[in-house]
Amino acid sequence: ITKKSKHTFKLSEEPLLQTTVIKVAENTYLFLIVMHHIITDKWSMKVFRKELADNYEQLLKGVTPKQAPLNIQYSSYAYWQQKQPVNKEHLAYWQQKLAGNLPTLNISTDYPKKTHPSYKGAFHKKTYSKETSNSFFDLCKKMGTTPYVTMLSVYYVLLQKYSGQQDILIGTPITKREQTNLENLIGFFNDTLVLRNTVAINTSFSTLIESVKKTTLDAFSNKDISFDTLVKTIKPKRSLGEHPFFKAMFLYHKVPETPTLGNNIKISYEPYDAGVAKFDLTLYISEDNDALMSLMEYATD
Repeated sequence: ITKKSKHTFKLSEEPLLQTTVIKVAENTYLFLIVMHHIITDKWSMKVFRKELADNYEQLLKGVTPKQAPLNIQYSSYAYWQQKQPVNKEHLAYWQQKLAGNLPTLNISTDYPKKTHPSYKGAFHKKTYSKETSNSFFDLCKKMGTTPYVTMLSVYYVLLQKYSGQQDILIGTPITKREQTNLENLIGFFNDTLVLRNTVAINTSFSTLIESVKKTTLDAFSNKDISFDTLVKTIKPKRSLGEHPFFKAMFLYHKVPETPTLGNNIKISYEPYDAGVAKFDLTLYISEDNDALMSLMEYATD
């Protein structure tokens, strides 16, 4: 399983999706699906799981599944996206927001930094009780903001405490599915935003939340700039061993309702440790049936 899950795709030579069925016991099988991130995102996986369940049910009934025709292909969307002119207003926002010397997050580490990172990693998982989760959601209501912004603010405080720095950059993914005809299309529609915020030592947490809220709303309102364009325009100091803007990533998502594959088969959601870390630190927060789970992925280098 580990070997299959760590498969390195050769983009020009093979399909970017692999499936494997492993017979564990007489009536027990493991179905492993591995796909390159370039062809999928979280939204796409929701579509994928539903189609998988629907098709499986049809096969159980002896019916050959029929795929509804798509009114647009992902390649068409990619072509359209490439032809879009640069949004000068949005670009001006980022030039102002990321002006000056960009700080590098420096957290004390156990080992000297490698010139070329191996991207080996691990994660620490914690599931929170309904009581703790409800207290958190109550805090969000009291602060008049979303769980995303509140937890992101907590993350800023954590990074400030570990680094001693006040100017902190965090990366976060954002989906670009504004058109309704893209809702059922499988593909990679994500881009990355850079959230730059000042965490003043003497400020209150409520003040920090308001600051993070404004930063987030402004960033989301100026998202029509590709990350590639941002790097080429801002021209941050580059290093082979580091991301051009940030070392820490943040993701918050609600776990979608998982479809059933029939009366005897259920799909459950569990994080899988592939032994990989894409950044120094990544905080994943998932919300499932009003309960929170945190997963801190870290580079073992």
